[in-house]
Amino acid sequence: MKLHVALVLFGSITICICSQSTSLVKDYLTYNNLNTVLLIPCRNEPTVDSIRNLRTLQEYGGWTNVRDIADESLTTDSDKFFVRLSNAHCVVVSLDCNETIEFLSKASDRKLFHYERNWLIFGSNLSRSYDILREQNINVDAEVTLAIPLESDRSYELYEVYNPSSKHGGRLNVTRCGQWSESTGFHITFKQTKTQRRQNFNGITFPAVVTLRKVPKDITFMEHLRSNDLGYVNNVSRFGYHIFSLIMDIHNFKIHIHVANIFAYFDSSGWHGAIDAVNRSEVEFCLTPLRWENDRYGLLEQTIHIYHVRVLFIFRHPKSVPSNAFLLPFKSTLWYAIIGLSLLSACIVRNIFSVENHKKVTNSTKVVSTNEDSFSNSLLMVFGFIVQQGYFGNLLLTSSRILAIAVLTFSLLIYQFYSSFIVGSLLIESPKNIKTMKQLINSELTLGMDEVPYVENIYSYSKGESTEESYKRIMSNQKKSIMSTRAGLDLLKKGTHSPRIHN
Repeated sequence: MKLHVALVLFGSITICICSQSTSLVKDYLTYNNLNTVLLIPCRNEPTVDSIRNLRTLQEYGGWTNVRDIADESLTTDSDKFFVRLSNAHCVVVSLDCNETIEFLSKASDRKLFHYERNWLIFGSNLSRSYDILREQNINVDAEVTLAIPLESDRSYELYEVYNPSSKHGGRLNVTRCGQWSESTGFHITFKQTKTQRRQNFNGITFPAVVTLRKVPKDITFMEHLRSNDLGYVNNVSRFGYHIFSLIMDIHNFKIHIHVANIFAYFDSSGWHGAIDAVNRSEVEFCLTPLRWENDRYGLLEQTIHIYHVRVLFIFRHPKSVPSNAFLLPFKSTLWYAIIGLSLLSACIVRNIFSVENHKKVTNSTKVVSTNEDSFSNSLLMVFGFIVQQGYFGNLLLTSSRILAIAVLTFSLLIYQFYSSFIVGSLLIESPKNIKTMKQLINSELTLGMDEVPYVENIYSYSKGESTEESYKRIMSNQKKSIMSTRAGLDLLKKGTHSPRIHN
């Protein structure tokens, strides 16, 4: 196997690499499915033995490199050894080498005791090894195995090493996990999973942060987080707290909560809000769920999905009632024709009444009742027919009766069509003309946004010309546009407001 001297990997094998320890390393790499290792022999280790045992490891088929522990570049130019690789790799350390303790301190400062590196640590006895390791920054996700030789040269006692949280006063846990011998190889006695073995945090208190913009009056923010009242207020943060409460019960730890007004905001001075507190290690957890964005890469570590959110605008389609609503059943030309026919009918009625009255007077020897033959009366009569009103005059001539029947029939047709159109338009649902963001922006509706910080943060990252334009319109008048869910729904009932909320 060709040596890859340029491997960007931090590790050290500082034991006197005898054949037994080399076999243990090979079995450890095989058992944990690892294929990268860097050898840094102690100063007092013979070079010939190092090369011989290095070739033995090469037969394993992994990536192997060797560096002298006296090489100053390991400390002065150490960044190249701390980059992340695509797969976990092995770091092997001997606590009997004085120079290695300095490397362990540097590894603790760089927080290298975690799941991305498997540490196989050799020690001469358990007590001294415990005293050295409890000073290191080893945490609950560390993959550290301590190997203590037994009286037999060819066997080691193996211990699992982790600390629930060295930063917050956790106690180092060293638990026997099995044994290795050259004849039998690894014999692991653990029957539980890693998560089950490290489930108990022994009541450690961790700092955490939650985003709360507004807390209801007369209660503390902790009472607000624990309650189920006013479910629409800070619902995302409260949901995260309830989920985290279950985790606290399962793993036996506590949290001290800090409150942030905003979730995440970036300007020329850097990040602000809850995400900044996590980034600067002021807190360990953010209880408000994180929405992943590219510019947040490397700031923090995320967990699995616990909350699905969809942000949208809700609104009532405005009722399109034009100012000429009562003229819509007929076109303008038809209305003019109706008016013309009505005037013509009034003129004909006036002439008929004049002829009829003349005949009544000339043919009668006594006073008789006559129809008023003024034009205004005739016009009023025709208008009454159109609006379905009766006439109490005395029509004697056949021509007047035929005209009255014709006008009544004409008005009945107009009335039936007109009334059915008006009633039908009231029963039919108004057409939904707002189907895109562009149409919503161009409508007469005012835009608003829920005051939940999570909604504002999601909206600020939304893309699209119309979406960005609506965001600018809302943020230009925040006092009126950003409001509680209750206030937004009250305005929504009036049909003049479109709040942006989430479900």
